[in-house]
Amino acid sequence: MTVNFEEAKACLTTYLTQKKLSKTPARYKILEYIYSLDKPFNAEFLHAQLKDSYRLSLATIYNTLTIFLDSNLIVKYHYDGGTSLYYEKATNSAFHHIIICSECGKAREFTDVRLRNTIHARTFKGFKATRHTLTVYGLCSKCSKKQLNK
Repeated sequence: MTVNFEEAKACLTTYLTQKKLSKTPARYKILEYIYSLDKPFNAEFLHAQLKDSYRLSLATIYNTLTIFLDSNLIVKYHYDGGTSLYYEKATNSAFHHIIICSECGKAREFTDVRLRNTIHARTFKGFKATRHTLTVYGLCSKCSKKQLNK
């Protein structure tokens, strides 16, 4: 996993070379844009942001996201109660904890070292955990108040 765009770019170049895939400018532009973001995104968002500048189709975005997933440059999550697919740039973090409001879809990361240690101390027969993602769904304070007022 990578931390910044230059590392991600080098990783992508290596991956594309190994898989004998084209090193298109569009792939690098999409990667650069993703690594400038500090929030989750979906394919439609990327398309809306990049289509005019780089003349990219939505199919190109989806195909590129698949390459980025396969090369561990991004990770994907299901938000909004599991109905919406979002992506984030990969980081060096061996764990990712997030809380998501099932009503409005607002997401927030949180850190819990004890939880991380508990998960990584857990043994799985024939399997060694190296990283994990934990998603907790519930209601944010605003949506909880709205439901109480109904």
